Amino acid sequence: MLYVDNVILDGKNPDDLLRKYRKSKKVFNDVGMNLRDYLSNCSSVNDGIPLPDRASATVAKINGLCFDPLGLITPLLTKAKIFLQDLHKKKLGWDDALSEEDCGAWNTIKKEMTSFSVPVPRKVTQQQLCKHRTLSVFVDSSKRVYACAAYVTTETEDARRYTRLYCAKSKVALIGATQTIPNLGLLAIFIGVNMIEYIISRTGLKIDIRWTT
Repeated sequence: MLYVDNVILDGKNPDDLLRKYRKSKKVFNDVGMNLRDYLSNCSSVNDGIPLPDRASATVAKINGLCFDPLGLITPLLTKAKIFLQDLHKKKLGWDDALSEEDCGAWNTIKKEMTSFSVPVPRKVTQQQLCKHRTLSVFVDSSKRVYACAAYVTTETEDARRYTRLYCAKSKVALIGATQTIPNLGLLAIFIGVNMIEYIISRTGLKIDIRWTT
C-alpha cells in the first residue's frame, strides 16, 4: 500500500524544481495516482505548474497572511474575501482542485495583491500648532460588502489642513442570509459607530468635531 500526504522537495533553481514536479507527477500517474496541490515559494515555479495541479489552499493561506489591522489595504483584500466566499458557496473542500476558470480568476486577484505598492504616511495627525481635529467616518454597502473608513483632518493655527486615512474595515455579507442593500447599509453604520467609539476611547486622540456620512 502506498499513501502520500505531503511531500517536500528542494531544488537548485526553478528549472530543477519544475523537472522534479514533472517527474513526480509521472511516477504517480504510472500507478494510477493523481499527485496535485503543488506549491512553491518561487512564483516562477508556481507559474510553470498547470492550474489544476496548483494548491487550492493558497487562496485561504494568502488571505490569512495579509496582516492589516488598520484596514489600510481593505479595498485590495475585499476581492480575495469575496472569491473565497464564492468557493465556499460551491462547497469545495480544502483539498479540492480549483477549476481552470477559478484558477484564472484567483491568479488575477493574486497578481493585484502581490504587485500592489502604495506609500502610507506614518504620521497621521499634526501635534504642533493644532487648532482642532475632525474625525470623519464614511460608510457604504453593496450587494456583497459593507464597509467604513475613518479620516482625521488636522487644522493648524496657520489655517493649513492635513487629512489622513486613520483606519478602515470591511465585511462580506453572510452566505445564505437574505439581506438587502439597505440592511447592509445599517450594518455599515453599525461598524462605523463602533469604529468611532474605538478611536475616541482607545487612542487618546483629542477630537473636536465628529461626523459620519
